[in-house]
Amino acid sequence: KNIAVQEEVLIDNHRSSKNVLTVASAFLEGDKRRHPKTLRPTKLEGPPVEVWECSSQTQQAKQIVAGMIKRHEDDRIRWKEMAALFRCLKMGGNGSLTTHLQKELAEKKVPFVVVGGKSIFERASVRDLVAYLQLSIRRSPNDEAFTRSINQPPRRLPKDKVIPIIKEFLDGNTMRKEGDKLTSITFLQEAAKVMVEKNVGLTTSRHNALSEFLAQIGTYQGKLNIMSLPDLLKYLWKETGLSEFYKTKNKVKASDNDEDDESDDEDDQSDGVKEQET
Repeated sequence: KNIAVQEEVLIDNHRSSKNVLTVASAFLEGDKRRHPKTLRPTKLEGPPVEVWECSSQTQQAKQIVAGMIKRHEDDRIRWKEMAALFRCLKMGGNGSLTTHLQKELAEKKVPFVVVGGKSIFERASVRDLVAYLQLSIRRSPNDEAFTRSINQPPRRLPKDKVIPIIKEFLDGNTMRKEGDKLTSITFLQEAAKVMVEKNVGLTTSRHNALSEFLAQIGTYQGKLNIMSLPDLLKYLWKETGLSEFYKTKNKVKASDNDEDDESDDEDDQSDGVKEQET
């Protein structure tokens, strides 16, 4: 199915100061392969940018750590208030870009922690949203997306218990009757729909939860032809409950940890709560 896609250029930068963006733009101007884009800072100018010329990764690591130690000893800046930011953690034959820095930090006995290492598309929140998008736009059901979404956010359908039940039903029921015709059942979503229609295989609470989930998928599919892709993503992020789920999850993790972290990086797909069946 063809979907009209319009290009949106993100120009507002919420991470770096105006001075950092000015220097970064000057470096990038020489790259002819880069898609032209002017970034607009949302922060103040900030302190001047220091430019260091280093001949190797080892020298660069030594200079960074020396700068950290100087700021810690002279300016009384705490270790936890300093960070070395990397655009990526690995680059081709260079391997890990943090290796030399980690070695130097360890040698100088500077406490540190490595955070991140995942692209935005590997984050659990993004993968959850993409799963719902797949359920919304695919003509054929998608077992992987269905399995990922069935209890995300938690809805009394723990996938380690419910998915095996649906698979078992699918193994023993490969056909369904639609009017006077028999059609094959191939996907988990199709099997789940038949289970709901026949009211078999699940407790009352799980049956009701599964029925509501399937109805939600139908509602999302109905939005496809009346929404642009960006609007559909915003709609799904809110209406699926993912927005509120991750907002709450991030608040809980922030209160448990002094250090900043990307709290939805872990993709354990846990069900979040222990559920009591009725």
